[in-house]
Amino acid sequence: MPYNLISKAWFAAAGLTALALAGCGAKKEAARPAADAPTFAVKTGSALHGSLTVTPELEPGVPVPRGTVLSLSAKPSAGYVLDSLFVSYTGRWGTMYHESMTPSMQYAVDRDIGLGAFFIPESETAGFKTIQDVVYAKPGAKTLKYDVYSPEGAKGLPLIVIVHGGGWSSNDENIMRGMARE
Repeated sequence: MPYNLISKAWFAAAGLTALALAGCGAKKEAARPAADAPTFAVKTGSALHGSLTVTPELEPGVPVPRGTVLSLSAKPSAGYVLDSLFVSYTGRWGTMYHESMTPSMQYAVDRDIGLGAFFIPESETAGFKTIQDVVYAKPGAKTLKYDVYSPEGAKGLPLIVIVHGGGWSSNDENIMRGMARE
């Protein structure tokens, strides 16, 4: 198909998709407090197969002042390992996540957020080695990192690269770890 027809077909499909989303009750971004709001709602979810501790301790329903630094720590139950600690919030594309695969993290409150931890059976991580947060560049304010998942004892295998496509505006490489383990 000539380039001109391909580009016309793409724009027509994109236009129809946009019309369908606009007319079919597509999910609109939830109203958020103004960027200069002095306090925000912070909700803590359950941590099935482990525990989540937040410091300072939060009182349910009590707003948290902007800039409050929350320390999160997770501990798995016997037979489980931490998959991630997370902070969730409503973003441009729906629910967005800032995740950490380490047992502790800090987050400065700057919006309405949810906090949680996910744990998976230890057997799901058996048989491979994980190296996290290998820094490969720091072109500006954001450090660029990658993670390596490799079968234990493997040599000479092909490489599969999984690229997280968040447009440098949403999520990070941590959301791809489930696919990488598979």
